[in-house]
Amino acid sequence: MSLEPLISIAQLRLFISGLNPVEIDEGLMYELMAESCIPGIFTKDYKMIFEEQTVLKNLQMVEDNVDIMNYSTFFEDENTFDFGTLIVSKSVNGLQERIKIVNSNKIPCKVNLKIINNDKEAVFSSDVTQLMINAHEFA
Repeated sequence: MSLEPLISIAQLRLFISGLNPVEIDEGLMYELMAESCIPGIFTKDYKMIFEEQTVLKNLQMVEDNVDIMNYSTFFEDENTFDFGTLIVSKSVNGLQERIKIVNSNKIPCKVNLKIINNDKEAVFSSDVTQLMINAHEFA
């Protein structure tokens, strides 16, 4: 099975008994066409995904600008999102960040979200566990 979208084309010919063969000797021809579509989202355009945050190539770039650690930053090489330096808060909502998940394909896409905390205490959480993103839209 191919993971790439495919376009298939075939011919359908109808031969009708009693039809004058001089008029249509090869039958009535119809072209059939189908395109396979695979659900998917953009995963490599980090500046689009993290459009409200800073995107840097790698952690070494922080050495040039230490102030950047005060902001939410995505590091491409490490594939890591850093919330930056935070002050502990008693706010029920805590710190919230928005990311953009884009469905670039021609069919709706269901996205399941799961945060796996490495620590014993769950520091990260999300109210959203599943998204349905229509074709060529984003959430």
